Amino acid sequence: MSELDYSPEGINSILDLAVVIKNEIVVVDSRLVAEGLGIQHKNLLATISSYTKELERRTPLMRETEGTNSKGRPEVFYWLTKLQSNYLVTLSRNTPQVAEFKWALAERIEDLETQLIEARAALAKQRAINEATKSLVFLMLKKAAGDRPISDLIIEREQEHQATHRDLGTLNKYLAANPDRDFDSPDFDLQKFVDSCF
Repeated sequence: MSELDYSPEGINSILDLAVVIKNEIVVVDSRLVAEGLGIQHKNLLATISSYTKELERRTPLMRETEGTNSKGRPEVFYWLTKLQSNYLVTLSRNTPQVAEFKWALAERIEDLETQLIEARAALAKQRAINEATKSLVFLMLKKAAGDRPISDLIIEREQEHQATHRDLGTLNKYLAANPDRDFDSPDFDLQKFVDSCF
C-alpha cells in the first residue's frame, strides 16, 4: 500500500477519483477509503464482511471486480453509498490524518450531492421548457392549419423547406460556375439573375 498524502491537496486528489456518481447515486470506491484510513483494502473488506447486515439496511452493497490481485484472482471492491461509507469510517480509530480524511470525504460527498441535485433541477426545468414548447408549437400548428389536419400542414411546410434547399443548391451551383459575376454593378438586374438560375 502506498503512503497517502494527508495534506488537503493529497486527500482531495484521491477523493476526486474515489467519490463519483453512478446511476444517479454518489458512491465511494472502497479501495480508496481503505487508503484514506491508512489500512489495507483486504482489512476493509473483512470489516465489510463482518458488518454486511448493518451496511445493507437501506441499500445492497455494490460489489465489483477489476483486474487481478497478487494471487491471480479478480480484485473485489465495493462502491459504497454515503451511509455505508460514513458507517465504515466511524469504525476506524481516529488519528489526526484519519480525522482529516473523514472530513474531506464528507465534504466531497456533499459537493457531489449538491451537483446532482442541481443537475436534476436543471433537467426538470429543461423538460418543462420542452413540454411547453411542444404545446406552443402544437397550438401554432393547429391555428395555422385551420380546418385542415395538422399533418397536411406539416407535409406542406416540409415540401416548402425542401424546395428552398433545392433552390439554394441551384443558386450555389450557378455562383460556383460564374465566380466573376459582379453583383454590385449598377447594371445588375436581380430578377434577370434569378430567372437565369432557374
